[in-house]
Amino acid sequence: MLNLWVNPPSRVETIVREHFAKLVCTVELGTRLISFSQVENCIRAKVVKHRGDDGEEEVEEDIDRVYLIGADVIRCMTRKQLGLTF
Repeated sequence: MLNLWVNPPSRVETIVREHFAKLVCTVELGTRLISFSQVENCIRAKVVKHRGDDGEEEVEEDIDRVYLIGADVIRCMTRKQLGLTF
C-alpha cells in the first residue's frame, strides 16, 4: 500500500502510470465523466474531452468498457451516480 506521507502525490501518480502502462492502459488528462450506464455486457461512460491548444474545445464521447474506475476524489461523479457516501 502506498503511504502518501512517504510518497507525495506526484510520485504516486508516476507509480500508477507505470503500472497502467504494463497493463496496456492509458490515463487521459483533460477528460471529465458526465454519466455512465450498464449496457449489455459493459459500462458505457459519457465523457467530455478538452481539446485544442488552450483546452477550450469540448468534445463529448461515449466509451464502452468492462470496468469503470472512479479515482478522482471523494465527490466524484462515479460515487454520486451510485449513491455512495464516504
